[in-house]
Amino acid sequence: MESQTRDIRPAACQDLFQLLDGANGADARAFGFRNSASGSYLLAIDQPDVLDPGNLSSHLKNAAEACPRLIMGYDSTSLAYDVTVADTRSGRTEIRLNGVEQVGGQQGEQVVDMIVSGVNTDSGGRLIRVMSSDRGIGPTEEKAAEIAAVHP
Repeated sequence: MESQTRDIRPAACQDLFQLLDGANGADARAFGFRNSASGSYLLAIDQPDVLDPGNLSSHLKNAAEACPRLIMGYDSTSLAYDVTVADTRSGRTEIRLNGVEQVGGQQGEQVVDMIVSGVNTDSGGRLIRVMSSDRGIGPTEEKAAEIAAVHP
């Protein structure tokens, strides 16, 4: 059974959470792959189910800047993500999220490293998520995110 998100903190992080979690709606088209050697995966969502997807890049930038630390509570644990805006270009924003498990209020081990890009496209935007839980984001994952962003 998949663990359900029960708490998003602080309140300023709600927009970022909605962009990341709610993007794969009925009209969205998602595709991706998993690299079995590294344990990382890429997910790209065309026409994400977000308000005004044509301005996805600026929405992602604004949401990330409002939320430097996102805490997501689950049934049995909490994850704390440090959120940074890594790159902004015309029509494109890339953010980095580094997640650690919180146990009893104490910061634990890193459990996920993620790149999320929002790209404005003529067809309504593309949200790209590259995630690694084993070794962190390396050059292979960075290249995959770049290719997915420049070839919508």
